[in-house]
Amino acid sequence: MDAPTSDRSADRPADRLIARLQADLREARRARDTHAIAARRTLLAAIQNAEAPAVDTDGAAPPPTVGRLVDVARDVLTDADHDAIVDHEIADRMDTIHQIEPYGRADEVVALQAEIEVIRPYRR
Repeated sequence: MDAPTSDRSADRPADRLIARLQADLREARRARDTHAIAARRTLLAAIQNAEAPAVDTDGAAPPPTVGRLVDVARDVLTDADHDAIVDHEIADRMDTIHQIEPYGRADEVVALQAEIEVIRPYRR
């Protein structure tokens, strides 16, 4: 049986980044590298959240979807968008390090620094 294919085409550089992240995540799982797994999962989730279309705020209720599947088009992100997401993920971890370091939580600081080193290469 063939492996399921993604609905993404790997033609765009942004799609190649996601494919690379997913492949690297599989390798991290095989290696049981908890820092790499956590970093790549959160980065993929951040990208997927950014691709989610905006919710209408006009107050109208969405049409009912009972008994049927609804496909919603995802927003297309650019390389610059992906770089901004990677930067945000790194900045978030750096901020957390600065907040917890004074309290002597060295193990958590080391874990966050390891995650930063995993995420950093995904920036263009």
